[in-house]
Amino acid sequence: MALGDVIPRLLDASSELKPSLLGRLSGLTRDEQRELLEAWGDIPTSRRLMIIRAVTGMAEDNIEMEFTGLLCAALEDDDAPVRASAAAGLWETGDRTVIAPLAAMLENDDSHEARAAAAGALGHFAERAEAGKLIERDIVAVRSALLGAVEDETEET
Repeated sequence: MALGDVIPRLLDASSELKPSLLGRLSGLTRDEQRELLEAWGDIPTSRRLMIIRAVTGMAEDNIEMEFTGLLCAALEDDDAPVRASAAAGLWETGDRTVIAPLAAMLENDDSHEARAAAAGALGHFAERAEAGKLIERDIVAVRSALLGAVEDETEET
């Protein structure tokens, strides 16, 4: 199914979010990510949250499903619960390109829930660093973000 056929169904609140529909959001190309992002803000907030939660569950159940592009884009959603769910959905990825957006979220997001989810996802990269599975530049970025959050006196406990 072409992404152009999926987007109207995502926009239609009466359309069921079936795995066959959401599965098309796996492995999006950059052009497809841009196409989806153009429509993303028009999807009702509660439905965006349902989409993010559903694709996260699908990825947990099937390692061949890869929603990193969608989840990274959702890190910039206007809604804090959507951002937090997107960050939580990235906790298991090994894709190092998510480190910078997660670190930025941890440092700058207004939502405590979103910052906590970003910290959790970055914690996975800290474990990878400890196991020697990250390059030095990424180790520094993860360490800096997590220590910055710990040392932030304004951060809620």
